[in-house]
Amino acid sequence: MTIQDLLNECECAYDEKDFKKLIELCDEVFKKDPDNQIAIGYKSISYCFLNQPQKALKILNGAVKLYPDNYYYKNISAMAYYDLGEYEKSLKCCVEGLKIKEFDWLYENKIKALLKLDRTDEAMECYENAPWYIEIIELLIETEKYSEALKYCLQEDMEDYESVIDEIKENDSEVVGDYYISWIYNIKSRFDIRFCPECGGELIPIVWGLPPGEWREKAEREEIFLAGCCIPLNPPNYHCKKCGGEFDLGVEGLHIECEDYELYGYIEYKIRELTFLLKENSIVFSRSLDFLKKELKGFDDKEFDAFIKHLKDLNYIFEPREAYIKLVGYDDLKCVEIIG
Repeated sequence: MTIQDLLNECECAYDEKDFKKLIELCDEVFKKDPDNQIAIGYKSISYCFLNQPQKALKILNGAVKLYPDNYYYKNISAMAYYDLGEYEKSLKCCVEGLKIKEFDWLYENKIKALLKLDRTDEAMECYENAPWYIEIIELLIETEKYSEALKYCLQEDMEDYESVIDEIKENDSEVVGDYYISWIYNIKSRFDIRFCPECGGELIPIVWGLPPGEWREKAEREEIFLAGCCIPLNPPNYHCKKCGGEFDLGVEGLHIECEDYELYGYIEYKIRELTFLLKENSIVFSRSLDFLKKELKGFDDKEFDAFIKHLKDLNYIFEPREAYIKLVGYDDLKCVEIIG
């Protein structure tokens, strides 16, 4: 097998993240070319990913003398020093590497080193001036700068900020302020889903899509309202038998009082997350507390217990048996239904 054949296999092993095999392949390359520049890079970064930074540095210390302008070696050295907690050395490698070539990974490692050295302003300046898009929120969380991550998350227009807040909470619940426990009590009440808010007529659930035969019989008895297959972006969930009005009675039928629109969105997100888990792949629409605690992100035991208790107090969920939770009224279709 030629050196190029071996290097091609090295590339495949790297893509597959099989770093032990990659080291073996690099050793085969070294038998043919002891100073092969590509194999040195592959073997040293393999040791980094295998949490053996000292071995990576041992390889690189000799390699940089042979190839002083190899920016990739500088990057791997920065990774190794970072893993060893030697952040000044990691930063120095990044600075030297960026003088050779502007490389996105070097920018990321420079930002991480600056954050670990509590030089946050410099790190953010580096991020803002980087020629590539960098996932700064991930670096802030990785470097345990949770307060800065929360501040950035709430100031910037992020589509998935709710999941980011949950990730921050899982690491340090004390830094999130209103996003820890107190948000629960902005859920004030459950809407009265029996009577129309306009005329006082009787409300029945709306069903979207193509229903089975028994549901058509329910519609004939005016127990449900069949709205058709053209489902709007935000479908209403209740129909008034008297005036014909259609209403979306809050987030899954719960009333939220909160002026902060981001916090409001987070509360919606947590309610929908719980409701989805109670409905998903379940015949009886019931889940154990242990299952929910495992699947719901961003909760510690104290916050989870407070969330469940509050929704039970609002008569949104109940315990049909000990340690199991179910949606109140779901057997009677007291929520929006969409038939696929």
